[in-house]
Amino acid sequence: MISPLRGLRAAFAVATLVGGLSSSLFAAGEGWMTDWEAAKKAATEQKKTLLIDFTGSDWCGWCKKLDKEVFSEAAFKEVAARDYVLVALDFPQQKELPAAEKEQNEKLQAAFAVEGFPTIFLADAEGRPFAKTGYQPGGAESYVKHLAELGAIKTKRDEAMTQADQAKGIDKAKALKAALETLPDEIGSLAAYASVLDEIKSLDKDDTLGLAKAAAVKKTITDLEAELISLARGGKVAEIAPRVDTFLEKSDLAGEDRQKVLFMKLMGVDRSNLDVAETYLDAIIAVDATTQAGQQAASIKERIAAAKAAESATPKETDAAPKKKESGEQSAE
Repeated sequence: MISPLRGLRAAFAVATLVGGLSSSLFAAGEGWMTDWEAAKKAATEQKKTLLIDFTGSDWCGWCKKLDKEVFSEAAFKEVAARDYVLVALDFPQQKELPAAEKEQNEKLQAAFAVEGFPTIFLADAEGRPFAKTGYQPGGAESYVKHLAELGAIKTKRDEAMTQADQAKGIDKAKALKAALETLPDEIGSLAAYASVLDEIKSLDKDDTLGLAKAAAVKKTITDLEAELISLARGGKVAEIAPRVDTFLEKSDLAGEDRQKVLFMKLMGVDRSNLDVAETYLDAIIAVDATTQAGQQAASIKERIAAAKAAESATPKETDAAPKKKESGEQSAE
């Protein structure tokens, strides 16, 4: 992922000429570029994949772990130099980025629909993502293997796109839809693939493939989420679950779409109501335990059970003498 020195110098020169982000091009660290357009140009020239790290470098604990355990290790750097152009899109809290870089990063955060850090994308030289991941335990060698496995998604996408190029009319629409289906759901709907979605719609004006309907459903779910976030911020968390129930009663959502909405109920649950959370998770699993959402709900239930067990095993303050804080003990970050 670390670009060869010649390629990096070339990208730096380009950024300087266009008056871009050259002053902070390598500010993220060895081999990491911060100028999006320069990084795409480097990836095109060097025929490499973009590895994009949305990070909170000076405050995000998991970002720091990923950097220490993976990105700083020789096992990662060696493969990076051969296969990737590294792009760091930082959202620091203790330092101020140059205005142009900050604006660029915020636009890309919205375009890639990034909600948490670290979020890692693999993308082609045009900036079209095809895989998404984050922190993974196991160290650099394991992470490199994980990235290589994700790279297979691009091969399948490109093969499907090639087939679509050879088709016409509704057959091309079907082939393009099949190409998008090689991608994780949250990636195929990103702005980078808007032109593909538009082409499918233009070829399938009667919506026989159901793309327009799916887009409408997604919008209603997104609008509901925004409404629930507003309720939470306004301290009206008690209204969240009833609002979700009302929404589902008036809709015909099924499968993962229904599970996505049911997950929103958890926005109104705190640690003191773990039993309620388990009830909501059971409802998600009952829809379909085999989907990604169903498996995620089951995983959260396991963690809740573990938390309850740990809490039960911890002596109450009335049953045990309070622990004296040691002189070197510090609060967790």
